[in-house]
Amino acid sequence: MTTYLNKAFQNLCTILIECEGGVMSIIDENYTMGLPHQIFAVNNAFAEDLLEARLQLQPAKSQCYILEAFRDAEWDKLQGNILNGVLKNSDGDAVAIDGNAFHGITTCNV
Repeated sequence: MTTYLNKAFQNLCTILIECEGGVMSIIDENYTMGLPHQIFAVNNAFAEDLLEARLQLQPAKSQCYILEAFRDAEWDKLQGNILNGVLKNSDGDAVAIDGNAFHGITTCNV
């Protein structure tokens, strides 16, 4: 299983490097960065590679972030069933900037 898991992450990294994107993984979390048309396609390929390791991505636990100025019909089409994440403070309330919820993903809860 470890060999297949390593291969899945190596494939993910290779594809993202080629399109000037990147990935960061911490324990059982991974953060993919890149242009929308690239990251969603790469995410699907990563999910297929993980199946070889008998693992599954959990779409219900996935979230994505994009500045509101760049959200459009193409974004909605690409993101599929992955939700726009809302950054929350330590009280669990949405962080607001100029009265609007800040969309993003909490990377550390202490």
